[in-house]
Parts: sequence; C-alpha cells; structure tokens
Amino acid sequence: LRLTKLVMDAPGAHPVADDLAQAVLFEGQDKRDRMTRFLDRKRDREASGGNNGNKGSGTPGHAASGVPEADSERTEGRA
Repeated sequence: LRLTKLVMDAPGAHPVADDLAQAVLFEGQDKRDRMTRFLDRKRDREASGGNNGNKGSGTPGHAASGVPEADSERTEGRA
C-alpha cells in the first residue's frame, strides 16, 4: 500500500517504480500456481491436437501465421 501511495503521489511516470510494483505484486506462490495451470492446459491442448482455433484457423485474409496478409508482407525478414 505504501508503494502504491508513493507512486501515485509522485510527479510523472516512473517505470522503475512500475517494475518494482510488478515484481512485488506478481512474484509468489499464486503466480506459480496460475502459470502451472496455464501450462498444463496448454500441454493438454497440444497433446490432443487442438489449437483452440488461434493460428491457421482458415480465417479469410489471414496467412497461416495468423497475421493479416497485408501485415505479413511488411514484417517479412524481421526478427
């Protein structure tokens, strides 16, 4: 709570304070539990052959990568 008040009362944007707040708020057993559940669901979907319709869903105007065709030309060759 103190960190929140300090950041809210400080003038301007403070990316370091934001990074610290993220580290304090999101590191812990809750995060590990959520991430484990997420990864387990992802692994189960991949094992069953389903991709939940995200990539290559056959949507008109989209390349197999899931990127709209017009955008895929601009991003070719980028890392």
